[in-house]
Amino acid sequence: MRYHSVILTNLLFFSLSACTTNNHAIDPAEAAALNLQLGLIYIKENNWLPAENRLRLTLQQNPASVSALNGLAYIFQKTQRNALAYDYYKQAESRAPNNPEVLNHFGAFLCQQGDYAQGMKRLQQAYRYNTFFSNESIKTNLAICISLSQLAKM
Repeated sequence: MRYHSVILTNLLFFSLSACTTNNHAIDPAEAAALNLQLGLIYIKENNWLPAENRLRLTLQQNPASVSALNGLAYIFQKTQRNALAYDYYKQAESRAPNNPEVLNHFGAFLCQQGDYAQGMKRLQQAYRYNTFFSNESIKTNLAICISLSQLAKM
């Protein structure tokens, strides 16, 4: 798996390089999409700094990218920058209030922070709106949130 990620990363990098070294103007939307893909690959590898750099670049190229906002929020969550994570999740949610991926990540984050009611609310919304990825992640996060909530009451 890691070998395939390295190959894909190299291909994407060379695609970006080729666009700038041949004196051709690169389409900002295409550059943003490639940077987003690289950032998400780095996230899967837990390679936080290059992921953050690529996703920040994505936002410069496409300020409306909900996926970049969500990805940055996830990176900030994983690197214990919780105030930034919260801010970026809120931005992503405000731009795409029915996006199940954003709601799932934000809900799990809120539960980790002890805000069980808001976390469960978003996880339930994610489950309702989900049409494009497995509900298993949402169900798992919801179960964890319920368990944490019950433990907190003890």
